[in-house]
This record gives sequence, C-alpha cells and structure tokens, in this order.
Amino acid sequence: MNFSALTIMACALFISISIAISGDSKKDWDIADEQSKAGQFMNYAYAFDEYKNANKSATGDVTANLLLPQWLPKNSAIKTVISNGVGYVYTPSSKGLMNELMIWTDNSSSVGVTDATSINTLSGVVTKPSFIGSGYIVYIR
Repeated sequence: MNFSALTIMACALFISISIAISGDSKKDWDIADEQSKAGQFMNYAYAFDEYKNANKSATGDVTANLLLPQWLPKNSAIKTVISNGVGYVYTPSSKGLMNELMIWTDNSSSVGVTDATSINTLSGVVTKPSFIGSGYIVYIR
C-alpha cells in the first residue's frame, strides 16, 4: 500500500467519524432546543396562571401584562389570551415541542395541538377559538 492510499483511507475514516460526531451533536442540539422551548412555554404558562388568578375580570391579549422572570428572554411567538373566561397560552408547534411539554406536564389534558377547528388534547377535542390558528400548541386554563 502506498502513501496516497493510506492518506485517502485516513481521510475517509476522519470524515466518517466527523459525520458520526456531528450527527450526535445535532441530536443533542435538537433535544436542548426542545427542552429550552418547553421551559420557556411553561414559564409563560406559570406567569399566565398567576395573572389570571389575580385579575379575574381580565379579557383579551394579556401577554404584555405577565410578570415573567427577568432572566427569561421574551418570545413574541408565545401569546396569552383570555376569552369568555377561558385562558389560552399558545405558540406555533415545532418539532419535538409537544412531546417535551407532555413530559413537563405529566401528560396533562390541558395541553393540546390545534387543527382547523379544534384543540386536540389527551382527554378529547375542545373547540378552538378563531384567534388561534391551525398548527399551534395550546395550554388551556
């Protein structure tokens, strides 16, 4: 075997190992991203619960009124609305987010995913208000 063949084999091995490592790194990154988004969503849900309990007559979009932890970055994709006495925290669905929220909430039936007309939860179908689009994850309070 000559030097060129060894070099090519070494390069091929290096590339194979790099691809395997970057695949694992991508998977780790995806998991961290899912957990981060779920944590952020849950912080909004906790703050929303506190706000709703303290402001019984509140209605409409109350997102700007929430007292979020100072360290938590604002997320304009997460909305909180009170309509007809029912509270909704919602955000566009993203890969792995619903699964992660099911872990965080111990499979709560207060969390669901929207389609064109409904919020689909583990305990059944709930009518979706018109201000929430299709393809959203919703916490109902």
